[in-house]
Amino acid sequence: MLVLLRIQHRQSGYYKCQVTEESPPFRFHERVSPLTVIILPNHYPSISGLRGGWYEVGGRLRLNCTSSASYPPAHLTWSLNNRQPVPKSYITEYLPQATPGGLAISTLGLNLEIQEEMSRGSKIDL
Repeated sequence: MLVLLRIQHRQSGYYKCQVTEESPPFRFHERVSPLTVIILPNHYPSISGLRGGWYEVGGRLRLNCTSSASYPPAHLTWSLNNRQPVPKSYITEYLPQATPGGLAISTLGLNLEIQEEMSRGSKIDL
């Protein structure tokens, strides 16, 4: 068992454990295993682009969902009225932005024309 305390992202890599026999010919056995240190985002994703007021059928909705820094980059998805997934034609995928500490900020765009069938009564849940 390997226990690492106060681990940091840069400690990801390959770790080797080697056992040597106590008597001649002193053979040894070893195992190598990859270890990836995962850094979770500190906050929930934020949605930008919402404007105050109402959106009307036929109007355009342009939003971005952005994660806080993480490693590996957070995987973001958009859902519409709790249905997965939103069609890819509405999605804009951006490359993750690297931070100085080696983490990544993910952003996923949503660009769609509001249609009558998208609403539940008078609202759309994203």
